[in-house]
Amino acid sequence: MKITVKTVGWLSHHLPGDPADNQAEVEVAEGATPEGVIAQLALPTDHHYAVEINATLVPRGEHGSRALAAGDLLAILHVPKVGM
Repeated sequence: MKITVKTVGWLSHHLPGDPADNQAEVEVAEGATPEGVIAQLALPTDHHYAVEINATLVPRGEHGSRALAAGDLLAILHVPKVGM
């Protein structure tokens, strides 16, 4: 199934093809999750990400369980680590 993935800044380098406006259409497996798409795009695993599906924030604990549907817009934002 196809979804649209939107990123900002340096994350757009991980999108396939020549992404316009920091977004690209991505083919993912049925039942794919935000965590799975992050892995599929080979985003660094030592970073924290905030994700939204169709402009709704997905709690971090649901990144591996919230299923995506065809046509969804998945936004992925890098969240800098703060503190010690």
